[in-house]
Amino acid sequence: MSSAAVLCNGPSRVAFKGKLGYDYVMGCNIPWTTVDGTVIMDGNIMHAWFAKPNLIQCKEDQIFVTKQAWRTAGELKFQDYIENRYGVIIIDTNYKIPEMYSSGHVAAALVLNMYVDVIDIYGCDSYFTNTVESFTSTYVNDVNKDSEQQRIDAWRKHWNALQNKYSEVEFNFIRL
Repeated sequence: MSSAAVLCNGPSRVAFKGKLGYDYVMGCNIPWTTVDGTVIMDGNIMHAWFAKPNLIQCKEDQIFVTKQAWRTAGELKFQDYIENRYGVIIIDTNYKIPEMYSSGHVAAALVLNMYVDVIDIYGCDSYFTNTVESFTSTYVNDVNKDSEQQRIDAWRKHWNALQNKYSEVEFNFIRL
C-alpha cells in the first residue's frame, strides 16, 4: 500500500509530524517544512521565493509550477537558480487547471496520479471551517475578504469531485 501526504498551509498543518510512513510528501506554495516536491501556481509565490532563496526546500528536487508562475520566475531572472537546484515540471502545459482550484487540489491530483492508495491532507482547514487562513499569507498578501466564501465553497466542491473521481483511494483530511 502506498501513501502520500499533501501539506496545505492552513492552521491544522501542525498535525503533520514528519515523512515517516509516507512514500511522498507534496507541499503547496511555500511549505513550512522540507517536502519531496511542491506546487507553485502564482507569481506572488515566485516573488517571495526570489526575495528569500532558501524559503522552499524539496528533498526529491521537484518543483511543479504553472506557466504563469514560471513566466514570473523568468521576469525575475530566477529560473536558472531554480533549475540548478530542482527539476521543474510545468503542470499546465497539457492540462487545464480547473477554475478556483487551489495549490492543494493540484498537489493532491499530482500525488493521486502517482497511484497512491491513501492520501492524508493536512492544513486544509477550509474543508471543515469557514476560513482561508494560511501560512502562505506570512509571505504574500493573498487575502481578499470579498471572495473568501466563494473560494471555500468552490474548494469544497473540488475536494468532493477529487474524492469521487478517485473513489478507490482513501482520503483523510487531518484536522486538529
